[in-house]
Amino acid sequence: MKLSVKNFLVVLACCVPLLLAGCKKSSSSNYNVSVTVSGLVGTGLVLQNNGGNNLSVGTNGVVTFTNELANGAAYAVTILKQPATPAQVCSLSNAGGVVTSANVTTVTLVCLPPEFAYVTNTGSNSIAIYNVGGGTGALTSAGATTATGNAPIAFAIDSTGRYAYALNSADNSISTYLANSTTGLLLSAGSAVTGLSTPTAITVDPSSKYVYVTNSGNKTVAGYTINTTSTTGALATLTSIGSTPTGNAPTSIAAASVSGAEYVYVTNATDNSVQAFTVGSSGGLTNSGLANTGNNPVAVVATPNGKFVYVANKTDGTVSAFATSAGTLTAIATPAASGAAPVSIAVAPSGNFLYVANSGANTVTAFSIGANGALTNLGSIAAGSNPVSVSVDPSGAFAYVSNKADSTISTYSINATTGVLSVALLPTAVGTSPASVITVAK
Repeated sequence: MKLSVKNFLVVLACCVPLLLAGCKKSSSSNYNVSVTVSGLVGTGLVLQNNGGNNLSVGTNGVVTFTNELANGAAYAVTILKQPATPAQVCSLSNAGGVVTSANVTTVTLVCLPPEFAYVTNTGSNSIAIYNVGGGTGALTSAGATTATGNAPIAFAIDSTGRYAYALNSADNSISTYLANSTTGLLLSAGSAVTGLSTPTAITVDPSSKYVYVTNSGNKTVAGYTINTTSTTGALATLTSIGSTPTGNAPTSIAAASVSGAEYVYVTNATDNSVQAFTVGSSGGLTNSGLANTGNNPVAVVATPNGKFVYVANKTDGTVSAFATSAGTLTAIATPAASGAAPVSIAVAPSGNFLYVANSGANTVTAFSIGANGALTNLGSIAAGSNPVSVSVDPSGAFAYVSNKADSTISTYSINATTGVLSVALLPTAVGTSPASVITVAK
């Protein structure tokens, strides 16, 4: 069949635009919607545009919805499913608008680091590890429990979330672990450190260089360096510290940083005092002074900025507040009333709220922290039986309390504006006699 000149020109007129468009139907009037993703670690993230066109996302970078939109059409990107393994909380910016003669490239999605909860079970000589549910606070098992020494009473992890330590009261020892940044699971990192004397509490300094332990048996603070060059996190005794003397019955310890300087605070239960130490360049401790507390101080915490220190007084049922200056403590007003037998204390990451576990009252009390460090009681909420440890998650959205007699963890939502607690979920059953709970982000 031969084409006439006229027909040839018609065919040519139709084909040239297709050739210029890559031999496809032109989409010059339709546009893509893309999302720039960052911080994603977990799997299972699904996005939607305009209530449909589901897009499964497994990597960071730019991802694009398959359906194109016409000029002038609306777009509205939403999160259908948050990442689940491990759980993360992701949020969108610039998620909605109207297509204006160009591809949409301004939508961003940022995922917060995954969070994990670690629970030391004194009765079963183990650490249970949980994923913290994105957006809900739910605790789901991250895997098999990790063995410790006998009667672990406390757990500490460095600021990178890499090196972890369990304090074993019956063994007078410290177990050392490497924590997986994705799964949160713990891997034993060598032999336990021994030679402690009735240890009561453990902390890692803010620079993640040192570990400090209170020894009630010989009234000292023992110090250790963290081996980070070998990536094992193994501990070596600080020769510059030896065994730093404390008061009688050192019961709890906390470390804080202020303008680059570091300090350690120790409560002396039978002396009714809290002792401040300045951390030297090599990790050694220098006594910075003593401050009076209420009766039987058993827990201490510093605010994230290090400007205020709070102590729970078990016999008084109160919380003492102190302002700090170069490690020196100055009392703020009179101790604030909490519940019966407060034994654990935690500050929200914002530094605006404080929470106390009252073992005698089976409650948790919330306080707001004023600009001058003063506490205002926000009320109490029921916990399980014998709550002995409280932790606020790194996002500041949830609080967790270990109930030793119930062998459960209570989960609470924190009102971001008021700091008031509300029950988020039914208690989670854990191992036997949970002595402590902490939550960390990886």
